[in-house]
Amino acid sequence: MGPYANSRIISVITWIIGSLIMAINMYYLGGGFIKLLLHSRLNTTSKVFTGIFGFMGMLLYLVGIAFLVFYRNKEINHIMPPREPEPEAGCNSSEMEVHRAVSLPRDDIVSMQLPQGRVMFDLE
Repeated sequence: MGPYANSRIISVITWIIGSLIMAINMYYLGGGFIKLLLHSRLNTTSKVFTGIFGFMGMLLYLVGIAFLVFYRNKEINHIMPPREPEPEAGCNSSEMEVHRAVSLPRDDIVSMQLPQGRVMFDLE
């Protein structure tokens, strides 16, 4: 087994469970809506329009789920390195500052990252 085999198995199991939950959800939602239409005291015209809008809503729900499943994020987020890179030979301090300014990710991405290691502070 390769190093990513466990993550693939977990991913497949997650997709199966998620798909089953969606199928059960749609089965009960559609079945309950059909029972509501058949046993309600609305006239035929109201039942037709309620059915059209109800099933359009369920279709919109499925299209939204399909969009979220197949959507690919185009923006690449870089993780900050755990330590400051060593200055290269022949690189003066102003060039190093320009390199740091260009290579740092956005502040909102930096704030979302987990700490890279334990830092012990002297509390005295």
